Amino acid sequence: MKAVIEKVAFELFLKHGPKRVTIDDIVAATPVSRKHFYDLYLNKEQLIRAMTQRFLDNAKLGISRAASKKDCALVSLVSVQHHFFKHIRKLSSSFIYEVRKYFPESVSDYDNFREYLAERMITFVDESRQQGWVVAGVNISQYVKLQLYCLEEILFGRLDLINLGSSDEISGLGSAIIFNNTRGIVSGEKINEYDELISELKKEYGSVS
Repeated sequence: MKAVIEKVAFELFLKHGPKRVTIDDIVAATPVSRKHFYDLYLNKEQLIRAMTQRFLDNAKLGISRAASKKDCALVSLVSVQHHFFKHIRKLSSSFIYEVRKYFPESVSDYDNFREYLAERMITFVDESRQQGWVVAGVNISQYVKLQLYCLEEILFGRLDLINLGSSDEISGLGSAIIFNNTRGIVSGEKINEYDELISELKKEYGSVS
């Protein structure tokens, strides 16, 4: 039943913002009573944290699966960024804004998730460098920080493209950051091979959507 409640609450929060949605709104949209709701959650804050954690756990699972399907560390690096972007773009800017402002514990959970993602990316860049894909002197930590910053800026930063940009615009910017910025750290000897790999990935993904 928790999964049902959290799914319904997630949809309401995305549409209206978590601050505006009441427990009565959530109960009215689910087959549970108010009493049953409080048997499962102490309050709305606990629901939001549980819902956010479920969302992030699903993101981790998808990232792990995306990485395990690839034989090349560099392709895994691109794949986990693609999955991250695809999953996190489900969130609305109003949801992000209100969670940041009113529900700091959920923000802390996202920060932990972000750290997990950064560690995975660092591992794949390091493996790619050892395999000769990445320029020897590249600053791995700097690359990962910039990638995540840029992707998050598109999704829920000052650009606010969730509300103002078209889906194609968002996908195009995400693709440019993931594919082109990663190309910038590839060694000259591997550029042509990288372009071939990415061409196949673009066919597989269609777009970063």
